[in-house]
Amino acid sequence: MILKNIWQKWKGIKEEKYPHRLLLDTKFDLKTPLVVSFYNLFGKIFYMFNEKSIQVAMLTSSIEGEGKSLITVNLGTTLSVLGKKKVLLVDCDLHHPELHHIFKVERTKGISELLSGDVKIEEAIKPTRIPDLFLMTAGKIHLTTSMLIGSNIFKNILKELKETYDLILFDSSPVNLTQIPTILAPLMDGVIFVIQAERTQRETIKYAFESLKNSKANILGSIFNMRY
Repeated sequence: MILKNIWQKWKGIKEEKYPHRLLLDTKFDLKTPLVVSFYNLFGKIFYMFNEKSIQVAMLTSSIEGEGKSLITVNLGTTLSVLGKKKVLLVDCDLHHPELHHIFKVERTKGISELLSGDVKIEEAIKPTRIPDLFLMTAGKIHLTTSMLIGSNIFKNILKELKETYDLILFDSSPVNLTQIPTILAPLMDGVIFVIQAERTQRETIKYAFESLKNSKANILGSIFNMRY
């Protein structure tokens, strides 16, 4: 199921990496195309999350550069502001973490340090300028970090986070790049798959979908990300 065609306008963007593509930087003006896109997407996903009792979801893609991190942030912002939910974003893309760049915060003291026992949960969570939107960065990646994803330590942390947050969104690494998405998928209530239009090959998408299905993932749908 295609949840929504998300389109983002890139023309004239040169100075910074993420300007004008973040709902963090808007006033939720429904005349703005980006806001309209995510407002429509929000309605579909909010209904789905409530209907299927989704509390923990993962966003992933086939390959890098399909826009999953920006969509994770914009979706989390929308669910927090319009859905009146307490939302936590977790950067689990351990090979190419992006959320700390988007929020312009330090990467340290994130999920890596939490899994290794170097910090407590409250130390690993950062507030954002959206009152009910919180962030857990990837942290400083160690060789053992990916091995701890899906471990009992991870499961206990997830259980504790679910007691505090209404919704938890994991920004995972691409399916065709690492095993992390297929390890995470069975622990999630649902998976949202991001596809970039006119870039990702059909066979690449098919391979990623099969990998997720084999891992017993509950695939909620796909976001078709179009860039003009």
